[in-house]
Amino acid sequence: MPAGHGLRSRTRDLFARPFRKKGYIPLTTYLRTYKIGEYVDVKVNAAIHKGMPHKFYHGRTGRVWNVTKRAIGVEINKQFPVPPNSPHIPPAFFTNNSFHILHSTRLHPEYEEAGEEGEKYLPEQMPDPIPKPVLLRQHSQIDQLVERFDRWEARFDSFEAQQQQFHTRVDKYIVGNRIIKKRIHVRVEHVQPSRCAEEFRLRKKKNDELKAEAKARGETISTKRQPEGPKPGFMLEGATLETVTPIPYDVVNDLKGGY
Repeated sequence: MPAGHGLRSRTRDLFARPFRKKGYIPLTTYLRTYKIGEYVDVKVNAAIHKGMPHKFYHGRTGRVWNVTKRAIGVEINKQFPVPPNSPHIPPAFFTNNSFHILHSTRLHPEYEEAGEEGEKYLPEQMPDPIPKPVLLRQHSQIDQLVERFDRWEARFDSFEAQQQQFHTRVDKYIVGNRIIKKRIHVRVEHVQPSRCAEEFRLRKKKNDELKAEAKARGETISTKRQPEGPKPGFMLEGATLETVTPIPYDVVNDLKGGY
């Protein structure tokens, strides 16, 4: 039987508890206070099956949006990327080069007259763009090119409208490269306070102290962080100069075994 893809599939090592951290759950897990707006890390505890989040949220950071009696509401960002070979996305008909050619000339030497108005054209039926402009050798060809231009423009507009309608229909059920905020409820055993904002809080506290000291002195300072510049130069002390002279190369002496 092939391996199934259940809710907890491929989680043998993912949900494994740390080394020498198995057994009873510390009491701090239940006595810790969570407030709305704080950052928490979702870390699944395999010993507690109730309130266990999906394996997708394991190891992700979110913000607390709700606190209940036994669970914590966490808001986590989730992204749905569209696969490149998705059947819902039509194949690319216009390349970068052909798109500019179509917009600049909209002419094709082997173009046949379009059908009735409202007829749908598939991408396979569209003519390939010409790589080079057609040279006019006779004045009589100007009328033919003008007529061909009008027919190609009408056909291109109908194809563009069809593509726009198709993409509008696809956007209703495809979320492409969009970040969605998912709200889940997780028991307290599966969350822990995050340290992602610890550096920000320390820097904020330090800036407040610097501003208070500057205000007492009657000065105005800027707490904006500056990029670290190059290291300053220094003098090397205790160094002695040594002149090195190369030894002349002697082929005969080298054949005898060297110096």
